[in-house]
Amino acid sequence: MTTPTIKLDHLVVAATSLEIGMAWVKDRIGVDVPRAGAHNHMATHNCVGRIGDDIYLEIIAINPDDTPDRIRWFSMDDPTFQARLTRKGAFLHHWAVNTSDISTTLHAARHTPGDAMAMSRGTLHWKISVRDDGILARDGVIPTVIEWPDIPHPSQQMTDLGIRFEEIAVHTTDPAGTRADLEAIGATHLCQVVEADKNTLSATFTRDGKIIGL
Repeated sequence: MTTPTIKLDHLVVAATSLEIGMAWVKDRIGVDVPRAGAHNHMATHNCVGRIGDDIYLEIIAINPDDTPDRIRWFSMDDPTFQARLTRKGAFLHHWAVNTSDISTTLHAARHTPGDAMAMSRGTLHWKISVRDDGILARDGVIPTVIEWPDIPHPSQQMTDLGIRFEEIAVHTTDPAGTRADLEAIGATHLCQVVEADKNTLSATFTRDGKIIGL
């Protein structure tokens, strides 16, 4: 069996609204992330922008003008997540890894990532891991798995934000368990794992030779 290729796909900023998320990102790293579109099954919508080779930054929020067909993804219907989001307005919530074979990657997972779900937004189509309850593992610090069709990565068509991704750090209350979860899906090499008193993420970028971060 061929081992799937695993790469960073995108970072996810969750926000109470797209406007609040856009302002939060602008305030911290000085970039304007343009609106993209809606995920009709999930009743969410987003903003996206390219931050490297086949890597992008996403801002996601519940779409108040739509109704989901099921429990939303990214823990967005979870009361604990919603309470945190209400307190903060926006924060770096999650990340996704790109796999060349989503079935093999999910089968190897140590945690419970959910099944590969076919999704679309406009003309884009992909497969993504989503649990029936919509909950993310370890408060979102274990990445979602995504597989794009054999076409140029969608980030190639996104607005370049003028910054370049450098590093993502996983801050976790259980470093050993988190490393084991990451290793099982082949994602250990993509991040730093740091012991902390809660599960959170941070990321750094470069702009004009300077380090900036979320």
